[in-house]
Amino acid sequence: MIAEKKIAIVSSCVLTGYGLKQLLGEYFGQIHCTLFHSVEEFLESQPDSFDIFFLPAEPVLLNYDFFLPRKPKTILLLKEKNQHSSFHHLTLHDDLSTTIDSLQQLLDSMIQPKKEESQEELTSREIEVLKLITKGMMNKEIAEELYISLNTVLTHRKNITSKLGIKTVSGLTFYAMMNGYITE
Repeated sequence: MIAEKKIAIVSSCVLTGYGLKQLLGEYFGQIHCTLFHSVEEFLESQPDSFDIFFLPAEPVLLNYDFFLPRKPKTILLLKEKNQHSSFHHLTLHDDLSTTIDSLQQLLDSMIQPKKEESQEELTSREIEVLKLITKGMMNKEIAEELYISLNTVLTHRKNITSKLGIKTVSGLTFYAMMNGYITE
């Protein structure tokens, strides 16, 4: 039950932080929420005492060593829909009922996780190709590096974009960082 969870909201934007705290309290019962105005303030507290963290994507990227192992309890606050992240995320809407519905679905999925993931896993070779793509290597360079044909590289790229639903190099780089495949 969500009312029994300890929630940390990290936001340098006062309106976002207090607004989310108010929404959670008003629509989801008496929830213990603690508001932090910076990620540093949050990390200096006892962060592992919280069950769920709400925060913008940038602090997660800057502190991915901390947040990556805690991915199941981290929720990114986004201004627009983003499918490049494997983290839970809440898109902030202008419409109150849409935001509340999104929040309800998100919290339900975190408390009672689905048994089946719809997203397919990348193979170890696809992960190798992904890492080289994020380094800015061209298809021919990837083929030479991995001792495979150019057609095989193209097939791996097609499979990666199909499985992840991400077509841009920047999107693939963001995905790779958020999933710990690359560190810089």
